[in-house]
Amino acid sequence: GAIANLISLLILRSAREEELRQLAERAAEEAVAGGVSVLLEPLSSADRRIVHLALVDDPRVTTESQGFGAEKRIQVSPAAEPKPT
Repeated sequence: GAIANLISLLILRSAREEELRQLAERAAEEAVAGGVSVLLEPLSSADRRIVHLALVDDPRVTTESQGFGAEKRIQVSPAAEPKPT
């Protein structure tokens, strides 16, 4: 019924958020290790928000949205200077 559908939706949303957090961490590791910016695939605004929030407290990297509409992506770059905590 409706409750089962809601539970399924919440489980799927949680799994997607975890997938995006892992994507963000991998991009941060790659950016720091290689000293280069990493451009992620196009993401929805909700997904981009999750990625930005996943890395906001990581002093090693900065994130920036680039592009327009359905082609908007996140660039994860090594921080020029450590971000204040």
